[in-house]
Amino acid sequence: MNKRVYGPVPSRRWGLSLGVDLVPHKVCPFDCVYCQVGPTTLRSETRTPFFPVEEVVADVAAALKAGPQPRVITFAGSGEPTLYLHLGEVVDRIRQITDLPLLLITNGSLLHRPDVAADAARFDTVAPSLDAADEETFRRVNGPVDGLTVEVVIEGLARFSATFEGTLALELFFVSGVNDSPASLDAIIAAVEKIAPDRVDLNTVVRPTPGRDAQGVSAEFLAAVASRLPCPAFPIARFDSLPGRNRGLDSTELQEMILETLRRRPCTADDLAASLSAPPTAVKEAVEQLISRRAVSVELRGAETYFIGC
Repeated sequence: MNKRVYGPVPSRRWGLSLGVDLVPHKVCPFDCVYCQVGPTTLRSETRTPFFPVEEVVADVAAALKAGPQPRVITFAGSGEPTLYLHLGEVVDRIRQITDLPLLLITNGSLLHRPDVAADAARFDTVAPSLDAADEETFRRVNGPVDGLTVEVVIEGLARFSATFEGTLALELFFVSGVNDSPASLDAIIAAVEKIAPDRVDLNTVVRPTPGRDAQGVSAEFLAAVASRLPCPAFPIARFDSLPGRNRGLDSTELQEMILETLRRRPCTADDLAASLSAPPTAVKEAVEQLISRRAVSVELRGAETYFIGC
């Protein structure tokens, strides 16, 4: 498992996804209260060549050769991917080695910038998030870098949507008691009308939020939001497990694969077994070893037990 590539991992929206992680942990223009990666360590909007392009492309090629084939290659991970200075070049190079669809998951904070918008336009699907449409709520939920306003973010999303030839899948992420008030919701719906995405994915807190105690809204709330939106809108479904493949891994190899996954996102044992296609019993044993080494911590979220890389 390479530091710049992880998975394939299960995604509730995209299926089995090979992740490309171009930003060091946790560099981002936002410090969102619900982030599954944890609090932002460097809040920045400066684009930086964090890793050499050649290394990133080689890592992706090696992961694709090792298999299994994911459904999509997703640029996301430990920070905001549009902060990577050579994002457009990496996309162009990866297209030379695979026909798989390329997906950008972004918080949308930098799409108002022409250089970022040009790089994002190279993807098949762009999935930006919008968690607030009024300034007070924007600061509460997203904790943006100084000088960035919600008006600038929304205008950037709207301009990008108007010219993007791929699929724009806008994610609305709701946190109970933070951005779910009637006034906040009215503002968000007005912003969605302005942005005019191809679809809206409705999401809420499910996984642990390290360092915070963010709580999700109800399924009924998400359904009510969907009924008010001017475009197709879908609450995000749970990921279904896939058949196994990694039955011959030794314990050390499996532990390393699990740890690389958990460093990017909390997962349940079922998530890990599905994403790694490994026997559930082997996953359980490997996780127990990682816990004993204090490389992994445990958090209960409702009826689910999540594991988090330390």
